[in-house]
Amino acid sequence: MKFVVYRVVLVKGRGVIFYKCVAFDIRIGWCHATWPENFVAGPNDNQTLEEGFRHFIFTENRVHYCHPFFLVNKGDNAQNLRGVRIQNNDLEGRGRLIDGYARDVLITGNNGYWRDTANDTMILNGGENINIISNNFSAVHKDGVLKKHWGGTFLRLLGKVDGLNIHNNTFVGLKANMLLINHPTIKSENISLKNNKYSLCFTETTHALFLENGNIDILTIEDLPIKALSTTHMPYKRSNLTQAINNFTVDTIVYGSNYLHNFPSYYGRSTRKQGFYTGTGNTESQNILIGYFPKKVDITTKNGTLTRKITQDFTQEGATLNYSGLTVTGVLNELGTLYVWESY
Repeated sequence: MKFVVYRVVLVKGRGVIFYKCVAFDIRIGWCHATWPENFVAGPNDNQTLEEGFRHFIFTENRVHYCHPFFLVNKGDNAQNLRGVRIQNNDLEGRGRLIDGYARDVLITGNNGYWRDTANDTMILNGGENINIISNNFSAVHKDGVLKKHWGGTFLRLLGKVDGLNIHNNTFVGLKANMLLINHPTIKSENISLKNNKYSLCFTETTHALFLENGNIDILTIEDLPIKALSTTHMPYKRSNLTQAINNFTVDTIVYGSNYLHNFPSYYGRSTRKQGFYTGTGNTESQNILIGYFPKKVDITTKNGTLTRKITQDFTQEGATLNYSGLTVTGVLNELGTLYVWESY
């Protein structure tokens, strides 16, 4: 017998465990978390607004083409929900993770395969200590060719997060943003993307990280090498140059594209790159494409007779840094002279 379920559990307060469950036709969510009306705190510190809303576990469940979230938390006291573990679940076709607020989260070991959904996998209104580690999210593919793709953003961040670690995950066939941040006037902190693998992912207008609105302080990106879909695709991007990204490190290799990111170099460090160019004439200017705004560029002639070190604080005669690399002229663009550059 088939039942249509709009939500499985409505929790008011302390958490719940879903273990070895199977879902096919849930319409809204597995677990809706909210807080008791007219709550009166108990005598112990674990019976308060801040400490009593905890322990939500989803492990070894099977989701069969069922689009709702495991956890929906957008009601009273939502900002204090903590202790979420989503582990070792099979997400066949669809299946989503969290919608709302969460703290102290571990999402690991999940196998999201055969994905063809246009829905976001996770939407965070804010949170703290969010760890998404060693998961697989894959569209239908064979021999390097997509049979289908999935078009929903993996993680849409709508409020401040302090501590977001997305590490060691595999994404195949994602044709939307992996991490989209859209929280105007808000600054998220301590975001880390490391060792993630992107295969057959993105479009010209979607990215591994897209900062649509808001600011970031302390951003670390050390993903596995990315094979770009075009020579102009930028895997890490902010929508405009007024958004602040401070204290960042980007150390990822991109094959097939000339661009890496458009972050402000003064506040961070980027993947070391090397190249060369031939001068076109000292009265002319030439743009050297690096793929990001470098913090520092060293330029030497091939025979070593001329050396220049260019930074934002100290621009040598003949070179100016910009958001795609640098512009050279004068002694750094002598006709027929071969120059070698290295950027940081």
